[in-house]
Amino acid sequence: MGGMVARGIAINDPARVVALVMMDTSAGPIPGFDPSLMDIACDIALTDGKQALKDLLDFASALDTPAYKRVLAARPGYPEFEARKWNDMSEIMWGTMAREIAYQPDDLPAMATLPMPLLVLVGEQDKPLVAASHLMADAIPGAELVIIPDAGHSPQFENPEAWISAVSGFLSSLPAVAR
Repeated sequence: MGGMVARGIAINDPARVVALVMMDTSAGPIPGFDPSLMDIACDIALTDGKQALKDLLDFASALDTPAYKRVLAARPGYPEFEARKWNDMSEIMWGTMAREIAYQPDDLPAMATLPMPLLVLVGEQDKPLVAASHLMADAIPGAELVIIPDAGHSPQFENPEAWISAVSGFLSSLPAVAR
């Protein structure tokens, strides 16, 4: 959802945004994604509860990449962090968020007119969003695309060195802003 919020602010009030980082997100509908599948998942969450939804998502998760599995196994506290995020989320919030993502508007034409520098980051294993990231970088003049190797949907955890290098390199390339 962060990408949807950030792009909305940049499109609707570009004077408030000096630079934009879009990470593992899209500028609209996710290429190749069938929104009706999200409707099914939302119905399961709202009728059968969060555990039934979790069972479904654990079975068919596109985010269950080799990088994600590696971090779960190797990083102390990460499984508990993931469990806490899941447990703190309500079925209603998940369903609302999921439908917003599934049926988001195509903002790519509006993003192509953004005046601020843009960094598009994506983990190489986050296959649905690699295509979306290429679409953004190709359509937005001056956009910089960085594909983080050996990372999925959470490159800040899955390959933090490459992620921080990309973000800090982008930020250090920006002109100083008078405050």
